[in-house]
Amino acid sequence: MLRLEDIELHFNGRPLFSGVDLRLPAGARVALIGNNGTGKSSLLRMLAGQVMPSAGEIRWRDDASVAYVPQHVLDGSARSGGEQMRHALARALDSAPDVLLLDEPSNHLDRSARRSLLARLRQYHGTLLIASHDTALIDALCDTLWHIHN
Repeated sequence: MLRLEDIELHFNGRPLFSGVDLRLPAGARVALIGNNGTGKSSLLRMLAGQVMPSAGEIRWRDDASVAYVPQHVLDGSARSGGEQMRHALARALDSAPDVLLLDEPSNHLDRSARRSLLARLRQYHGTLLIASHDTALIDALCDTLWHIHN
């Protein structure tokens, strides 16, 4: 589904990643974990095509459709952060992408909305990559951990 080959990413002149080689097979359910500031969101933005790697190559399967929901959804509405996140998640899931990239999807959600998100993500059968600190969400959905450190 996805291959990263010798990826480097610099942010403000500081290297976040160097020499990264990863494979994300179709149907994988991966949690991207690590301390704040290690580059989880930057990696997701790079996979979503919003940030270009400083070096290396990203190879998606030619016909792969990708949906990305960022950590902070700002849609210009008067809705709360939780409502905006629920709307963005629903739109992404309704598009039935091959790959779903989620950055801290449960951050602004109340308990009921978290249960609903978990139920919807359990029904999603595509490839899932989630950056999250929500261990309950990770334990329920993911079978692989990618840990970013140092």
